[in-house]
Amino acid sequence: MKRAVLLWLAFLGAACSSDSTAPANVLVGTWGGAGLLLTANRSSVRAQFDCDVAEFPGPLSPNSSGQFVLPGTRSPLNASVQIGAQGIASSDTITIEVIRWYPGGNNSQQFTVVRGKPAIMTAFCLDGSTVAP
Repeated sequence: MKRAVLLWLAFLGAACSSDSTAPANVLVGTWGGAGLLLTANRSSVRAQFDCDVAEFPGPLSPNSSGQFVLPGTRSPLNASVQIGAQGIASSDTITIEVIRWYPGGNNSQQFTVVRGKPAIMTAFCLDGSTVAP
């Protein structure tokens, strides 16, 4: 009887220590394309695009239809700008819309990136530079 109780407690401890809140379908890797480099790990996503960078504090976790939403974050280059993203992943391709909210308005830009491809920065920023991947 003691052995059964100990086994049950060990099983319960293992079950409680597992991360049951982690999404089951997390994409990890690097995708690139015109104007965007997207790098995802199990806990966050980094987007480097023309004139800005975003560090999204959550995984790239598409639902069963391939759709995903990345939580909003502040731009490290301009603290008054909030950045969010949503998109769809299909095979090795991601189509993502990046939305920027700033005082007085917002804008969005759509990108298509492919796993393992390099980013090609396409625009010059207001100061004449680009954000390098």
